[in-house]
Amino acid sequence: MNENKTPESQLRASENWTNKNKERKQYINRRSVAKRFIQNDATMEDLDMLLDIIEQKKKSPRN
Repeated sequence: MNENKTPESQLRASENWTNKNKERKQYINRRSVAKRFIQNDATMEDLDMLLDIIEQKKKSPRN
């Protein structure tokens, strides 16, 4: 038996959560992509631009 195989019940539970939480899953995915970009690929120009955007966002009214 393959010990790394995910049980079918866990796969169903995961799929159910995804179906009920599409917006949350999308938020988590986008946050992860942004973090990986900053950590692995961003140039100094990118970081400066992102810092400007972050500062503007901090100054704007909360959503």
